[in-house]
Amino acid sequence: MSWATFITQDVNNSISDENKHYSEKQIIEIFNKNISELNTDDVYVLKTIFTESFLQAFYNFLKETKINLLKAQEKYNFLKNKIGVKNEKFEWFFGI
Repeated sequence: MSWATFITQDVNNSISDENKHYSEKQIIEIFNKNISELNTDDVYVLKTIFTESFLQAFYNFLKETKINLLKAQEKYNFLKNKIGVKNEKFEWFFGI
């Protein structure tokens, strides 16, 4: 199983309606969006990842999908400042 699959399962496990489940591609696209392009559903996905996913799995996901670390940190900082999401492990990981 790929790390993208693992992270996608984290997100989909928090969504009871299977018709609203995400694909790996959709999750990756969210991380590649600019902050101004994020919608409410994107914010939910990011919040789920930053509060429920294992840090090691997230790190491996970034490496595997070649998502830029600064793009990922930008999303974390956005959630932290906009809705108060804070996770000590991600704070350490991003050096905040």
